[in-house]
Amino acid sequence: MLRLRLLWIVASLLCGGCLSGSAQPSPHRPPEYGQPPADLANALVQMARASHVPLIAELVAPLPEVPTAEGNPLTSEALNDLVKQATGYEWKMEGKAIHFYNKKLRQARFNFLNLKIARFSIPPNLSDLKLWFPGQAEGLLEGYSGIGGMTTGFGDTLLEKEKLRPEELENVTPLEALVHIANESPTFYTVLVFPSAAPTKNDVKTRVVWQWGSLNEKLTPLYALPPRADSH
Repeated sequence: MLRLRLLWIVASLLCGGCLSGSAQPSPHRPPEYGQPPADLANALVQMARASHVPLIAELVAPLPEVPTAEGNPLTSEALNDLVKQATGYEWKMEGKAIHFYNKKLRQARFNFLNLKIARFSIPPNLSDLKLWFPGQAEGLLEGYSGIGGMTTGFGDTLLEKEKLRPEELENVTPLEALVHIANESPTFYTVLVFPSAAPTKNDVKTRVVWQWGSLNEKLTPLYALPPRADSH
């Protein structure tokens, strides 16, 4: 009996050691992020932040590869150089803001940035604009007037710091609204990446990627790859 008891104690200790060993947390390394992708979206944002110039960009996937441009100012020469590297793109100065766009996309049938919003209320901060504006703009494809609409994504405490000038805009396109807001509150950028230069209505409703950011905050890489098309 004593021998059996000793064997039971030894077995219990061994089993307990196994369990305690498996319960120990494995070493965890936080994800490491490399340099921003060397593409047109990141180059534009890097230059916009270096010059503190508001940016509205209408881009098309796949994004042209261009060298990183952190610290380089967003000058006319730099923009013209980008146009040389990114075939099919153009830019123009809209007051204080730079509008950089794909020329074919600018004329695309389902580019909702060209449709009219009956009335749009500018929210008090950039976080709210990020939440509400994409849904209202894309809803124009379904005939919505732009009043109300659904939110997209989540609020951003950093973007809440960027105050906007509340105002009612009437009978404007989403692009005109963005240009107006950027000129009144020149502290942000927004980058849209469409899946193609001639997207379908369904592509535009499900695959356009919006990126928003403050020119006053730390630079973060943009990963603006549209989701793949539904194979069905």
